[in-house]
Amino acid sequence: MKRLLTILSLLVLALVIAHAATARWAGIEAERQIRAMLEQIDRETVLQVRDLEYDRGWWSSRLRYTLEARHDGGIPALDVNDHIRHGPLISGNGLRPGLGALDTRARVSGSDRDAFAASGLVALDGRIASNYRLHELTLPYVNAEEGSLRITLGDGEGTLVFDPADNRIVHQGRLSHLLVEERDGDGRIQLDGIRLDQNTAEEAPGLWAGALGVNIDRLRLWEADGDTMELAGIRLEADVTPEGETFDGTLSLAAERVSSGALLLGPGRVSLSLERIGIDAWSRTTQLMEEIRVAGDDETVTATLLLHGPELLRQFLGHGPRIRLGEASLEVPDEGRLDASARINYPPDTELNMFNPLAAVNALEAELEFRVPVHLVRYWQQQRIRAELDSEQAQSDSPLGPDAYNAELEARLDEATHELAGPWFVRTADGEIRSHIRLENGVVSANGNHIGSLVALLLP
Repeated sequence: MKRLLTILSLLVLALVIAHAATARWAGIEAERQIRAMLEQIDRETVLQVRDLEYDRGWWSSRLRYTLEARHDGGIPALDVNDHIRHGPLISGNGLRPGLGALDTRARVSGSDRDAFAASGLVALDGRIASNYRLHELTLPYVNAEEGSLRITLGDGEGTLVFDPADNRIVHQGRLSHLLVEERDGDGRIQLDGIRLDQNTAEEAPGLWAGALGVNIDRLRLWEADGDTMELAGIRLEADVTPEGETFDGTLSLAAERVSSGALLLGPGRVSLSLERIGIDAWSRTTQLMEEIRVAGDDETVTATLLLHGPELLRQFLGHGPRIRLGEASLEVPDEGRLDASARINYPPDTELNMFNPLAAVNALEAELEFRVPVHLVRYWQQQRIRAELDSEQAQSDSPLGPDAYNAELEARLDEATHELAGPWFVRTADGEIRSHIRLENGVVSANGNHIGSLVALLLP
């Protein structure tokens, strides 16, 4: 019996030592992964991490740091406090394996009220997963290029996962509303019902591969003159797919309804795709754009573009990039629908001579096609002409009477519609205005008609 108790005591002691040792190891690994995530935030986002203090204990750690905008615009900083309970077995709703459990609180610097709270887990493989909640917050007026803005963030919540294996971020979140107001009252914009769905990984500096989706229930814009515009059912989708030394990217925007005063449009949709874009050229360009933005002066911008522009252009064109505009459509209730598509191709392996830009222009291939009902064109022209005529009437000493006004409006409308005839546009028997424009071997044609060389058309 005594021997059994001795064995049990040694076993308990071994378990205690093992738990203490593994807790120490888990604390070290948790710190490494958390620091890696903060370094990425500091490196890849508009935020920078400063005043980092990491007090690692045996069983738990405390982490304090400040997040602030990389470029001073009057946006207040955020003070963050983390408490990490070390693994590898973490209590709370049962035992969970992990390097550490996170409890995060954040406040706007100088405030005594939490703006952000989160709880999460640093998994054994280094993934950091957290559930967060945002509390409604109004930021003081922040500087913008023209005037000052006040920003109000509504309540929100979401889940965020960071995987250090491939610098992947998986994020699903929602925000009740976002309101931006100008200090002088010239205007404001509000977004309601914002939802974000993100699954992206860092492919190269400045390039994130994967998918991003944003849904907005309603966007409202108030102008200083009292006019308002509203967009409903907005959906933005972006996707980037690497292919060796290049990547393909797509961006699409859709809205169920657009209204402004008596004008009602929608649904509408437009998509843009970039194909065979050089990854190295893209990364270098984003880096140069940041250097130019930081420098800010015109001399630095000019010198940078002259020094690096030709070589970057050569890198981009060397892969034979393609740009496509597709699924561009807009409905106007009771009036008709506009459809358009376009493409620009640059054949791969084209010999480039930067001292002969004409050869590079002649290598371009482009095509544009659109169609729109005649009465829809007349509808839009009527809005423009009516605004011009009303402005003239307001400044006239002898404004036109109702009959004369309507006659002048119709005359100008007929003239504007007639101007659409010619080589660039075709009016079909079924009541549509169409155009099909091509660029090939440096020559422009429209609807099968020769127009001339692109260079000659561009020259003044």
